[in-house]
Amino acid sequence: YDGKRVGSIADMTCFSFYAAKNLTTGEGGMVTTNDDEYAQTLRMVRSHGEQRPYWSVRLGANYHMPEIAAAIGLAQLKKLPSFLEKRRHNAELATEKLSMSGKLILPREDETRKHSWYVYTVRARGVNAAKRNKIVDKLWAKNIEAAVYYSTPVHSTPFYRSSNQVRRGKLPETEKASRQVFSLPVHPRLSDNDVEYVSETLRKAIA
Repeated sequence: YDGKRVGSIADMTCFSFYAAKNLTTGEGGMVTTNDDEYAQTLRMVRSHGEQRPYWSVRLGANYHMPEIAAAIGLAQLKKLPSFLEKRRHNAELATEKLSMSGKLILPREDETRKHSWYVYTVRARGVNAAKRNKIVDKLWAKNIEAAVYYSTPVHSTPFYRSSNQVRRGKLPETEKASRQVFSLPVHPRLSDNDVEYVSETLRKAIA
């Protein structure tokens, strides 16, 4: 964003290395920070809250990444630029094929933002969750792994509702978007023909 890499903007940034992500170790993730105090705290939380071996000074757990997972991640890291380039190509092709549809709001970039294209999330205009889900079902019926990320906004989940931090209805646009969005695959193994098939199938599903 604005010439800065994700992970260098906030005090801390969390990355997921789940199997379907742009870079994977199978499971797990990473936290980046440029603050020494935060880094020290994170290391303790990662290792049973220990300040030194067998000396726990805070709540923590065993969050160590196994070496085999780290090795997979390092191998993936070398391929990440080509993965991102292919995702970008697929996303641009999807935008080209879907841009004429007035029934969809497509993801976009501007000069200050560059997308990593984990998925290609679109928003169906003027639909409710039931209609959105029918569109997704039609795509699955054609062997397209569309998904909804996410059907329930964070503030509407039981934990946050019980804390009364944000009451339901206080974020109406967030709640509306959660009923209308769904995501299409743009992963590196998709060919141009695959992306065109996904786009054409979606156009028919919303017609």
